[in-house]
Amino acid sequence: MRHRTSHAFWRLYDALPADVREQADKAFALLKKNAQHRSLHFKRIEGTSDLWSARVGSQYRALARQVGDEMRWHWIGTHNEYNRKLR
Repeated sequence: MRHRTSHAFWRLYDALPADVREQADKAFALLKKNAQHRSLHFKRIEGTSDLWSARVGSQYRALARQVGDEMRWHWIGTHNEYNRKLR
């Protein structure tokens, strides 16, 4: 599976605190090696066919859409923002 990021993702990423950006870098490196790693909680969002989430540390999440064999990452933010987006 290939992973791509959008311009919107990078704008959000750049606004994160440095320690969270470091956590995100580590999470995405791990995701590319082993998407099933327990710490990532990488999963399809219930009730959707193509929306997936991954854990970035304990307080942040990232969202992607699956398009064919690609994951297109478009959002990263706090867990609270994540919960609001999914309502």
